[in-house]
Amino acid sequence: MTYNGWSNWETWNLNLWLSNDESTQRACEAFCSARSIEDAAAGLRQMVEGDLEALDMPSGFFRDALLAALGEVDWRELAAAFMTEEA
Repeated sequence: MTYNGWSNWETWNLNLWLSNDESTQRACEAFCSARSIEDAAAGLRQMVEGDLEALDMPSGFFRDALLAALGEVDWRELAAAFMTEEA
């Protein structure tokens, strides 16, 4: 199932949050522009999951739900979107 032109809601929603703040968007664009799609996708995933770890969220339903949602993100599609944005 697709959502607003993206592969799914999770990918669309994460893109919305990452591109909503200009400095975050520019950082994602700069990071992705100099890498292969595979490296950019892996790096974005590490960045987002690292932010989750920095929150020090305790084990439980909300952490599990967030990790499940992140597991649905199409990281390659997300990286490709930042690679095609004008820097």
